Amino acid sequence: YFNESMAFSYYKEVNTAILNRHITEQGGSLLAACCLRLLGKLSVRQQHWANGRASLLEALKVCEKVGDSYCHALVHMDLGDLFQNLVESSGGILIETREFSSTFHNLLYTFSRGPLLLYRLLAERVNGLPNFYSMNYQNWVALHMLRLALRNYRSAEKHFKQLKNRRGQIEINSRMAGLLFVLSHTASAERLS
Repeated sequence: YFNESMAFSYYKEVNTAILNRHITEQGGSLLAACCLRLLGKLSVRQQHWANGRASLLEALKVCEKVGDSYCHALVHMDLGDLFQNLVESSGGILIETREFSSTFHNLLYTFSRGPLLLYRLLAERVNGLPNFYSMNYQNWVALHMLRLALRNYRSAEKHFKQLKNRRGQIEINSRMAGLLFVLSHTASAERLS
């Protein structure tokens, strides 16, 4: 495992057969969780998001079974990174400019964005509904992914606090602060930074 972890760190080829052998032989051990985590991170690096998520979720189950909070925190941090990387690689949050010359195009645009318009009207009138959403469906998906990243970062933060791991807390707070700024929670982000 150590050699493959070093190969991953130095962007060299990782022998996944060795990692899979450890997972099979070691079953629900901490070594299996570490191998699953490394496979997940490798899949994310290769932009195989579903495989990466599956490996990381399996590592999370093994960490819970073993009862290792530090490994649990690291896997949650990796899951948060996965969702953030997925948003970034898909183009991120798009800033929309809408300049149509004809009435037909404006009508078509309004019709296709009906649910988004309805939400925007509600968000302006109802306290507690986030008002950050735009008229672009990709942004809705991106914001959902960023919320999943934030949820995983908060889980990691909880485990790092339980362990009194200051370095882990600082690292996760830095990631959460950047994400909170993107999600327009500037007051919360400023408290973390």
